[in-house]
Parts: sequence; C-alpha cells; structure tokens
Amino acid sequence: MIPGRRKAEIWKYFQKCDSKNKIAACNFCKKALSYKTTSTNLRIHLKLKHILEYNKLMSTSSPTAVYSKTCKETASFSSNSDEETLAAEDSPQLQESEEGTSDEVKQIHNKITQIQNKSLREFVAANNINMKKKQLKMMEVEHKLHVKIARLKIRKLQLEIELLSNGKTDTTKP
Repeated sequence: MIPGRRKAEIWKYFQKCDSKNKIAACNFCKKALSYKTTSTNLRIHLKLKHILEYNKLMSTSSPTAVYSKTCKETASFSSNSDEETLAAEDSPQLQESEEGTSDEVKQIHNKITQIQNKSLREFVAANNINMKKKQLKMMEVEHKLHVKIARLKIRKLQLEIELLSNGKTDTTKP
C-alpha cells in the first residue's frame, strides 16, 4: 500500500488524459491506463516498466542504491549469461552515482526489464499450460459423464420398448 504522500507523487509520472473515463497516460511510454477506483494500475505499470522511476517514488534513498538492491534480487532469477551483465552493479562508480541516469545504469535497467519480462512470460506460459491441462482433464471427465448419460437414456428407451412389446401397447390409459 502506498502512503498518502506517494499517492500524490504518482501523478508526477502520469498525465490525466480523460477525466470522465479516468484514463491517464504514462509520461515515459505514453501508455493509457485506467485509474477508475485507485491509482494502483499506475503504480504497477511504473514498477513493471520503469523501475528506476518506481524506485525514486518508493524510496527516499538514492535511486542507484535502491536500483542496486533490485539488481541483486533480480539476479537470483537470471541465467548465467545474465549474471555477467548484472555484475556491473558491483562497480564502485555505479554505486557512488547519485544521478541514476548514467548510460551504465540505463543498460542495467534495460537488462533487468528484459529478464523480468522473460521470467513473467515463462511464468504465464507455465500457468497457461497447467490451466490447459486442467481444462483438458475436466473436458475428459465431462465427456465420460455425457457418454454415461447417453447410455442410460439408451437403456431406458430399450426398457420402455421391451415393456410396451410385452403386451402393454397403450400407456395412456390407466
């Protein structure tokens, strides 16, 4: 949950473009986002797409220090080839930088965003596969139930035919 001060500060990163439908545009990528009930969508977008700016919003410490922490947390999800790129976070010149706008920081930011997006896509794909497997099992069970019902209906008709054939031809009279 964002404290009240940060709620107001979120609007430094977004421009209200449709107050009737409560739509705001990101100042960085111009993506339109809804803020109908809360500004959570805006914060999540900032966190997922513009991590440096999100860190500035969420922390009073320097963006580079927060960003360095994020790099270390993200590195645990990365592959070996990504670790070489993330090793730049340990360089003294990067940690001493207070601006957080150097090319090196932007490169690391882009790499982390790529890693996070890849991890998210893999997570979503895995969940989609699991959901499809569950859906398939449910459809198989449903199919078996339909087959059982059809067999029962067939058997019922066979019994009715047999009953009618054994002498009771008129079932409408008592």
